Amino acid sequence: MNEGEKKCPRCAEMVKADAYVCRFCGLNFAAGFKPPTPAPTQSKSGFSWVYAIGSVIGLLLIARMAGCGSAPDAYVPSSEPIAAIGAEQLASPARRASIKELFDAYEANEMRAQQEYGAQPIIVTGTVRGVDLDLTDDPVVRLEDGEYRLNAYFDKDNGGAATGNLVKGQVVTVQCAETSEVLGTPGIQQCQVIPNSE
Repeated sequence: MNEGEKKCPRCAEMVKADAYVCRFCGLNFAAGFKPPTPAPTQSKSGFSWVYAIGSVIGLLLIARMAGCGSAPDAYVPSSEPIAAIGAEQLASPARRASIKELFDAYEANEMRAQQEYGAQPIIVTGTVRGVDLDLTDDPVVRLEDGEYRLNAYFDKDNGGAATGNLVKGQVVTVQCAETSEVLGTPGIQQCQVIPNSE
């Protein structure tokens, strides 16, 4: 452990010692890390069941935004080529940004970054760190650029099939419809794999 760094108790990544929020998993250090408590198996009234079901749905939504899950390290890709979106689907202008640029923008001012990047198409290139499935079985590609990491969310029925051919360590370019953030950590949504132009 380097001086001036601390380990996140949730994801075990190293972050700056004075960080308030883990940039990898979004843990708020001031609030502390407490493992989730299991839902009660019995209730005294019907309202408790409604509360439990609402809590589960809320956790599912949070997990989708956070890209929970883990990908196997040794992935054997399909022999089929990666399906990429065509030129006609790239008609709307998309802004190109690096993973570091997105992190720097959201770290400096989340509101301004969301106004700048939020609802516009964006193109990002990064190295595949893993491919996960969220709780609805939609693919989540974990991209990295040096020490910076970003989740790219795909729809399994609309361009997500191409993620089945990605390999850990592969450099890939994605175009996504919008950028969002959870606890200051950016994520890109409604993504498609596009050919690398570099």
